[in-house]
Amino acid sequence: MVDDGVMLKIPAVVFDQSHNFVVDSGCSTTILDPLLAKRLGAPKGQKIAEALYHSDLTLNVYAAPNIRVGAMVLPVTTVAEANLRMARLISGDECSGVLGMDVLSQYVVTLDFSREQFYLSSEAPSAESVDSTSVPMIALGGGHYGVAAVLNDSHRLTLSIDSGTSTSISLNRQDWKTVFGNDSQRIGRISCFTGLGNSVQVNQTVRLKSLRIGSNLYRNLLCTCLPNPSSASRIGLGLLRRNLVTLDFPNKRLQLIERSQMPQEQDDMSGLHLLRENGAVTVYAVDLGSPADRAGIKVGDQILSLNGERSIQLKMQQIRYILQQQDGMKIEVALNREGKSFSTVLMLKSLI
Repeated sequence: MVDDGVMLKIPAVVFDQSHNFVVDSGCSTTILDPLLAKRLGAPKGQKIAEALYHSDLTLNVYAAPNIRVGAMVLPVTTVAEANLRMARLISGDECSGVLGMDVLSQYVVTLDFSREQFYLSSEAPSAESVDSTSVPMIALGGGHYGVAAVLNDSHRLTLSIDSGTSTSISLNRQDWKTVFGNDSQRIGRISCFTGLGNSVQVNQTVRLKSLRIGSNLYRNLLCTCLPNPSSASRIGLGLLRRNLVTLDFPNKRLQLIERSQMPQEQDDMSGLHLLRENGAVTVYAVDLGSPADRAGIKVGDQILSLNGERSIQLKMQQIRYILQQQDGMKIEVALNREGKSFSTVLMLKSLI
């Protein structure tokens, strides 16, 4: 299992070749990129898929090929087709499919972030392992599951479990206003987000004081507001990676065993949103008023190096880590704009 900071990916074999699949418990169906789906013949129909940051999508549905994870052939009969180009550009690595809840819900799923291992099992955990770290999962419809949570010590919400969302907590507009009250339009950092397709959306990010799930208490989590008003509020990868996670879907139990020495979830301190294509790292959005904005970096600029390290030799995960260092750190950035090279200095700053 590879956790690149924004998504979880595992190898899956399709048409006798290994491809990277995103593990997404917030996606109701398994998805193939058009490059694979075009080998499946004519579509069998269509379905509507939820998109968190823009309008929902209509996807073509096909009879599924054999998909194998490890030695296991997955029990999937149909797959949807969706363009995963943006997922590839954000992660900087190959991404050809999404493993959705039509498969995951039939298993006990374990996400071991410490060992970077992903497990599928048809056997439920033993009774001895079901303790205070285990809580009931709630069926939400559409193949989705959630858990009861208490936010900021007073607001009780049911949060969908979504391993495909990078932040810890994402709230729909109604829950956002419930939790943050009259300050809901003024607080936090204005940022940019993207999803399937190429659209860029403006959004808010704040620090949530506390979140309780069962006996587990988490503090100072990143929380975003979901632009799509029909989206369910959810917990995401930022919170899940703090734990050894067992999603026992057959018995509707979630177990979260907190990892030792897990650092605080770090937020980007640059205001840069980057994509990688053909080795080049390009700016696709800049947060208004951010250090990158003040340093004069613009959409379309290419990042050549950070503190003398050439971007072509860095993974996107390493680049994101550099831009999440401590408040006040200076980052020298070499760029190319329309064929002209220049340098500037970013003064990293936490805005939330």
